[in-house]
Amino acid sequence: MNEFSPAKILKDVANSIPSEFHELIIVIGSLAAGFHYFRDSKEKEVRTKDNGLRALLTSENDLEQAVHTCNNGLLVDDQVRVSELKATGERFLQDVVAIFEQLLEFSRRTD
Repeated sequence: MNEFSPAKILKDVANSIPSEFHELIIVIGSLAAGFHYFRDSKEKEVRTKDNGLRALLTSENDLEQAVHTCNNGLLVDDQVRVSELKATGERFLQDVVAIFEQLLEFSRRTD
């Protein structure tokens, strides 16, 4: 079994992203690692998080279930509404996932 050093993974990820983008990056665990390790794989590229989130945001029933789970678990003391969870998910797609998608596209054009 391979062991991964967090320091080595972050170094590898940083080296795989063009330096002009470094100031725009906030490392979010599996998204950053996915970008580095799977950017050349159509089957495994950085779509795992955003596709599930996009599917969740388009299903009213799934959103209601997610709100129920949040309100009865993680956010029991700070209840959220469906509209708030949906807005947060859309903002995450815009502010985080879209940047990784742009980096992936840029990376493919420069390889």
